Amino acid sequence: MPPLVAQIIIMTSNKNTNSSPIQYGWTKLRPGENKIRVLAKPVVGVSSFNVETKQTKRFRTFLEVDAAKYKNVKPFMACKVYNYDTGLIELFSFNQKNILYPLAKLNAINGNYDIRDVDIVISRDGEGVESKYTVSNLNPSEVPLKAVTLAQRVQIDFEAFFENTNPFTLLEHE
Repeated sequence: MPPLVAQIIIMTSNKNTNSSPIQYGWTKLRPGENKIRVLAKPVVGVSSFNVETKQTKRFRTFLEVDAAKYKNVKPFMACKVYNYDTGLIELFSFNQKNILYPLAKLNAINGNYDIRDVDIVISRDGEGVESKYTVSNLNPSEVPLKAVTLAQRVQIDFEAFFENTNPFTLLEHE
């Protein structure tokens, strides 16, 4: 199943303030550089296409996949990110090897921090299945205040993500 790219806009219900919309959505990599910050520990799993239902399903492990029903099993990673370009808290789910492997190796190469400690730049060149990706990380830095503030308001339920239901919850601002 291709990632859902529609962004969801929710107005806060606090009537005592001049609330601006809190926005969140799914990460869609645009051509060129895409700068993100991973805000929570990523989840990993496998996804596969069900030949009977014609839908993609996510599983936590290969052992859960019924080989008779599902084809083209691929590993994936999903994480809550702050996207510098859109200014949104997003769910970034991907299975492209050119993105997966460099992010998985980041901690091994830089053993003193993990992918949550650095800004990550993913460059995309090309369109569709012809797209090529490169990943680079910047020096360790503090998480931007805007990202921290938004991340406290937007929760991502990875159980809902695995069930292909809406994983986003907007918490009321106090």
